[in-house]
Amino acid sequence: MPFHKAFLIPILIIFSLLSFSPQLLAEEEKNIFPCKDKEKILGKKTLHEQFRQGKTVSGCRVNGDDILEIIRIEAQWEEKLSNISIENSIIERGLDFSILPKIKLTTVNLPENWEEEKKKEFLKKNSTKSFRIVKNKIKIKNSEIKSKINKNGREGDYYSTFAESTLFEKDVFFDEKTIFRGDAFFKYAIFTGEASFYSATFHEVVSCYSTTFHGEAHFSSATFHKDAYFSSATFSAKASFSLATFNG
Repeated sequence: MPFHKAFLIPILIIFSLLSFSPQLLAEEEKNIFPCKDKEKILGKKTLHEQFRQGKTVSGCRVNGDDILEIIRIEAQWEEKLSNISIENSIIERGLDFSILPKIKLTTVNLPENWEEEKKKEFLKKNSTKSFRIVKNKIKIKNSEIKSKINKNGREGDYYSTFAESTLFEKDVFFDEKTIFRGDAFFKYAIFTGEASFYSATFHEVVSCYSTTFHGEAHFSSATFHKDAYFSSATFSAKASFSLATFNG
């Protein structure tokens, strides 16, 4: 290849990337809903509207009860569901999935990539059990999940996340430096898709007792400041705890 052509090719590639980057940034900005008043809690109606538009709520203060109410409402819909997408935000009052009704698993949407035999085996194994069903994909990144305040005005005595006997139909992400201020309780929970807690920080107790991870489970670079229980947990796919720190 002539020298001048070999010299021009990398220059053209770099120029193309530089000219394309602003377009990518513009597209990302379109999908972000930034909060102007970061001290005021974002209203449930506005929060739901942004999720319905496919946007990620960023730099906001959100009420965890509102998130669960949106999940509860959409669980009754037949139409396309919203992604619960939040980043760089504070979630007040934690995420208490116990407000969702428990139901039998006859109407659960199992992953499309599961073979029919696996679906039948799963339903048979859990036929006598009831679960709280979460149909939405959850993406919470670089955010702080607080717990409910106790009578003494302190956090930590209540859960940041209470998801006992909760079945997540879609992928779940609590990662990229997300902080759990209170206990994180996933006892008997079932993750049918990917579950990522990559680089998350747990300040209180974590319970994944008898939790089932059917998809990949990522706890790499996570920090556990108190006890973390994974006894009787089932990992059906890749499970990563590389560079995780256990201080409990």
